[in-house]
Amino acid sequence: MKKERKTPESKLLTNARWDRANSKNFGFKCLYKTDQDIIDKLESTPNKNAYIKGLIRADIARQDEPTETETD
Repeated sequence: MKKERKTPESKLLTNARWDRANSKNFGFKCLYKTDQDIIDKLESTPNKNAYIKGLIRADIARQDEPTETETD
């Protein structure tokens, strides 16, 4: 028996189902007038996804660290 090939439309549907079940997208708008520094930084960053995730994870790690008053 020959294995049937998936059509491009079928592959897209399969990928969309997987994405819906396993991922979450976030988007935000930057204004030229007030956020140009952010726009410039993101445009100069080759991997925006990794850069933003790294910033968030660093912030989470800082929040999880005990403060001086908690260690006394």
